[in-house]
Amino acid sequence: MLQRGRPVPAGNGANMSPLKTISEKLAAWRRYREAVRELSQLSNRELDDIGIRRGDIEFIVRRSVAGQVSA
Repeated sequence: MLQRGRPVPAGNGANMSPLKTISEKLAAWRRYREAVRELSQLSNRELDDIGIRRGDIEFIVRRSVAGQVSA
């Protein structure tokens, strides 16, 4: 919103701009892809040491990233 050529703060953030929403989703997607890539590079033994099966990597990371967005 503009008032005499100057931006007016949105207040409590309830009116989040579409650009900010897209930016946050893109950042979450990047965190997700980076975490999946890093975990996928570990050996099966290393994954077993931290209690993750290779087939569960995407599920675990998706759940983790979703928790960061809502927190």
